Amino acid sequence: MPSLDIHLEEALSDYNRKVSELEGTGPLSELLFAYINRGSVLMLMESYVSAITDMDAAVEIIVDMEAAGSKVEPGLYVKAFENRGQLLFSSDPEGMADDYRMIVSRLDELDGTTRYYNPDDVATMCLNCAEDLIDTGFEDEALPFLDKAVSVLGGDEDPWCLNRLTEAHNLKAKVLEETGDKESAEQYYGAAIDLGSRLYGAGDLEDIMELAMSYVCRGDLREEAERIDEFVSDHVAAADILDMLFDRNELDDVELLVSIHQGIASALMKEGRMKEAEKHLLAAMKMGVDGIEDSLINLGIDPQ
Repeated sequence: MPSLDIHLEEALSDYNRKVSELEGTGPLSELLFAYINRGSVLMLMESYVSAITDMDAAVEIIVDMEAAGSKVEPGLYVKAFENRGQLLFSSDPEGMADDYRMIVSRLDELDGTTRYYNPDDVATMCLNCAEDLIDTGFEDEALPFLDKAVSVLGGDEDPWCLNRLTEAHNLKAKVLEETGDKESAEQYYGAAIDLGSRLYGAGDLEDIMELAMSYVCRGDLREEAERIDEFVSDHVAAADILDMLFDRNELDDVELLVSIHQGIASALMKEGRMKEAEKHLLAAMKMGVDGIEDSLINLGIDPQ
């Protein structure tokens, strides 16, 4: 058995013993801690039914304690609802969103010194919750988590923090775009591009696709606003990154790159910039996509 599995089995045994000792005798705060810890181990072991049973028990204790006037330590409170929300992501998105709403009421109390949450953990939790909410159609409810992540990460020049801040800016831009605030969305994509470009230049960018998609998304907004030169500039920057990945055989989505080159070419042709458009059509043809060669011939361009 791998060492990690052995460690988890040992931890589970310890928490089983702790829960058994505390059930019926308390104190409730210690039983709450034990349920959360055992449930967290069960999640790591992919025993999701048992994990959610423990998180249900933890939430029940929280409700009872707070109803009796005993405020639960912020880290314990948030961890119970975070874990249960994660467990409900696939089966009950509305239930997940309800749990994440409970977290929002205590976000201000997560100052990096609570149980379970140092500053990096706070940022990670907030980004994970925001992504879950965006993925399940609750985009507008992601903003408090993204604002908290930005406040925790801001001012820290550590590459890990700057990469997370880039993610936060991109996610916030996506939320603002989805909720109709296109101007603010463009600004946040711009902030993500500035940070991502700085990280890339220093060799610290973890995911170059993050930067490429920032350019794509900001360019799309600029195209909608009929600012064609700016649209072309952003999509060319994205294409340059993806072309590099293609040349290295590291690009998973070749169709995306082809689509970007075609979109640039189409915009340039409308502007009468045929020579520049030809360059992008030829780049798309290089990738072996059916139909591109015929498109070139129809435009009077020799694909050879």
